[in-house]
Amino acid sequence: MAPTVRTSRLLLALLFPVLLVLGLLGLLHHYLWLRLVQGPGLQGLAWAAGTGLFAAGVLTVPVAFAASRLLPRRVGSPLAFGGFLWMGAFSFLLVGTAGLDLMRWAGAPLSPAGHAAGVLAFAVPSLLWAYRTARGPAVVERVAVPIPGLGPGLQGLKVVQLSDIHVGPTVDRAHLQRMVDQALALGPDLVVVTGDLVDGSVAQLRDEVAPLAGLCRAPLGACFVTGNHEYYSGGRAWEAEVARLGLRVLHNAHVVLERGGDRLVLAGVTDLEAGRFFPEDACRPD
Repeated sequence: MAPTVRTSRLLLALLFPVLLVLGLLGLLHHYLWLRLVQGPGLQGLAWAAGTGLFAAGVLTVPVAFAASRLLPRRVGSPLAFGGFLWMGAFSFLLVGTAGLDLMRWAGAPLSPAGHAAGVLAFAVPSLLWAYRTARGPAVVERVAVPIPGLGPGLQGLKVVQLSDIHVGPTVDRAHLQRMVDQALALGPDLVVVTGDLVDGSVAQLRDEVAPLAGLCRAPLGACFVTGNHEYYSGGRAWEAEVARLGLRVLHNAHVVLERGGDRLVLAGVTDLEAGRFFPEDACRPD
């Protein structure tokens, strides 16, 4: 097969899912435009602003992901932040619009203007609540884990687990520092960070993840396992960076913890998808 043919097929294979997603987003944005701009009969500047918002919104998802990974942080983060914020707003607008459409089809007496007002009354408070939740303190869930035969020296061992922090365009160093302080204030014996720590490369986020080193102040230290998002951003490089900060990286490995003369085995495995990136990194619980 000629090289040009192979190249063309590869480009088509790469472009097809992108075009499919853009097409679906375009249809959904057009649906919202019909209900929230055209339906209520907006005119003049309001019509132009609404039309421009939904037209530009189609590109926010690919722009957000591309900006967060390809551009320098000072440029990419604001673009990505705006894109992800619109993704949240879009989801609430879509749910609200579809929900009220179902009510109209069931016979609810809603005018086009009333429909649009109802969607906004649902979407705006929901977006504000979601933003406050995402940017506020981490939710603490307390779980007692009974372990038969646990030695008396390990009774009451407190493990703080942090997961899916996603340091990147929307979570910065200050946010991570607050989370580290919150974790240490719980008085853990051990801290485990269970993947999806970052969305970006080590070069982009090295300074942003520096507060993670503070977790090592726990008496038994801190351990880390990779999530799939680390592999999107250079899994091996992130394992090395986290180890440099002082956390023990459990790459299909275990460590023996001791307290009060008793011992406990703590094991950590790679993400289930790791083998797709590096076959030798496939998840190995055994």
